[in-house]
Amino acid sequence: MKALEAAEAAKRMAEKKENERKMKKEVLRLQREKVELELQKKKKEEERKKKEEQMATKKRQREDEEKKEKEKKRKRVNDMKKQLQEHEKVRGKKEESEIERRTTVR
Repeated sequence: MKALEAAEAAKRMAEKKENERKMKKEVLRLQREKVELELQKKKKEEERKKKEEQMATKKRQREDEEKKEKEKKRKRVNDMKKQLQEHEKVRGKKEESEIERRTTVR
């Protein structure tokens, strides 16, 4: 009888050890999954930040280009106005000299 009880106790102990081993294995698996998920989340966050930085850089570059284009256009307009004013000035002087010439010739 004692041998039977001892065998049953040994069997229960073996089952208990097996259950503990399975539990430890499951806990380790869950911990690995948790770490993996955290790494993936961190990687996604870094990618999102990188993408936002790239978008901000592109926006700044686009704004700089637009600014340069506006400056070029403003400069062209100013140059055209200046040329027109000089042309008008020269034309006015020619007309004045033409009028003077006509009045002095008579």
